[in-house]
Amino acid sequence: MLASSFLTLALVLGATPAPACHDGPPVVPAAELEKAPPAAAQARAGTVHDAVTTTSKKAQALHDQGLALFHAYDWIRAARSFREATRQDASLAMPWLGLSMVENALDDPAAARAAWKEATARAKKATKRERARIEAWAKALDAFEATEGADRFADHRAALDAALAKWPEDAELLLMRGNAASALPP
Repeated sequence: MLASSFLTLALVLGATPAPACHDGPPVVPAAELEKAPPAAAQARAGTVHDAVTTTSKKAQALHDQGLALFHAYDWIRAARSFREATRQDASLAMPWLGLSMVENALDDPAAARAAWKEATARAKKATKRERARIEAWAKALDAFEATEGADRFADHRAALDAALAKWPEDAELLLMRGNAASALPP
């Protein structure tokens, strides 16, 4: 009797059936992310500050917001924030790195590689610490693309270890290294 009451209530309230489960996150075409407006600040994502090479306070804030959203697994809004940061400061490399990581999380390897290339193209103006992150992420992308090898992520971990030897307090490097040490791919 109770089960039928819940079913009736669900029908009256207009509930829709849950979508079928799938194996991964939704693939969102890059063109859709490109035309989307920047994300509004999300309190549930927390806050992050990762000083990057920019003179634009707005670009810095959008990059920080993108990282907070990325760490909260809110990848679509993270992508929007990173894209808007690149519009605010066209020479800034780190939002492109963030976007590459988002595209990888959204299972779009071509878009992830393209965003990494944009980060690399802007890396000349970045700090050594920022370039080390970009280079370490390249090793992760290479590992994702590899089809064989007992330990595809060994080079990625080695690059992160080398960067952490220089910048042991860098939270983003530490998070990347933690992910690289997990049983699941970074």
